[in-house]
Amino acid sequence: MTSTDGADLTKRAVAAALNLLARRDHSRQELAAKLGARGFDHATCQAALERCRQLGYLDDARTAEIMAAALRRRGLGLHRIRARLREKGIAGDIIDALTTVDADPDRALAAARAVYERRRSHFEREGDLQRRRAKIYRFLQSRGFETETIHRLLTKK
Repeated sequence: MTSTDGADLTKRAVAAALNLLARRDHSRQELAAKLGARGFDHATCQAALERCRQLGYLDDARTAEIMAAALRRRGLGLHRIRARLREKGIAGDIIDALTTVDADPDRALAAARAVYERRRSHFEREGDLQRRRAKIYRFLQSRGFETETIHRLLTKK
């Protein structure tokens, strides 16, 4: 392969990456996987990713911030937010920096209460108080809230 062919291939990979980034932000790992799935070799993918980063279109910290905010709006707790960001290939230090606010007990309690309130009528159909509390506990745990936060919510209700 000549250098002209390599440059052309890189341009096509950059165009494909920009096309994907135009739809939504992607982490570096996600974008590399998608370019690889489209048939670009590792070196071409890395060159395209670096070019996108230079242009300011690829930024894992910004992407993680957007994703974390969207997950919070969906009512997910600290554990689920962290897990989702890890799945997207976000570095641990970025995740830690973004989720320190979610680790605040009062903020976590407020978030859990908001999620509970949206489903309150569903839980109140259960007549047995112990079973109702168990359902609330399981629901909030599945949303990624910590045990201590759930306990605080259930004791303050």
